[in-house]
Amino acid sequence: METASSHISQQFLNKILSKLTNSFFHPMDFTITTTEINYLNKLSITIQYNYIDKYILEAEVSSPDKIDITYKPGYMLRKEKYTGINNSEFLYKIRDWLDNIYNEMNQNPITRKVDKHDQILKDIQERINSIENGDTAFTQSEKAEMEDKLVDLTQSFETFYEEQKETNSNLKSEIRQLNTDIETLKKQLDLMTKKSWFQSLSVRMYNWYTYSPLMIRRLAGFTRELLPEEVREVVTQEALDQLIPLEEVTNEEENS
Repeated sequence: METASSHISQQFLNKILSKLTNSFFHPMDFTITTTEINYLNKLSITIQYNYIDKYILEAEVSSPDKIDITYKPGYMLRKEKYTGINNSEFLYKIRDWLDNIYNEMNQNPITRKVDKHDQILKDIQERINSIENGDTAFTQSEKAEMEDKLVDLTQSFETFYEEQKETNSNLKSEIRQLNTDIETLKKQLDLMTKKSWFQSLSVRMYNWYTYSPLMIRRLAGFTRELLPEEVREVVTQEALDQLIPLEEVTNEEENS
């Protein structure tokens, strides 16, 4: 811990250090600085988290019962501000700030994963937007071909269910949702252009990979066959691995 806090009492500094101590954080993780603002007769206190610059708490102290505080990250907003709080409330706000830092760091891996998934979906949809004759409707033969592929996929779902139902209690509801999606896609064949239908399919495929990774990894070939040839280049095995890391499938198999 680095401090340049000669403007506050040791007693109050110790209280700050106490609030910077919990099972996850240590005072050494922070730098505390204080500055007198003479022309305003105020004291500025800054607490910086040493490892992430944007995580900072700043306070202006007019008196022990009049403290304005701003910190990042906030609970709901990126930056939160409180005015006119007393010194006890100030100390509690330090604790709240640490909770926010901890929660943000826990959420970041999830956020990065969601962002990566969203980018894969975006890449697929951008490719769909550029397919040849995408603004036309399916011909009768094309519609029949897609319906056959959807039927094959439904049968594959059912086969997988029969193989796994004894060991996976959640599979029945997953199959029900998948079959509902398939029926929706069948109806949309008559209502949408090719481009719009494949966009609808891509969203449902994305959701399938999210809530049923083990089954969809096993049936990846069937799902890819539904896409236009020029779009399949985007849905590579590498892309699938990013959507469903192998360890997730392994964990699901172990827990089933």
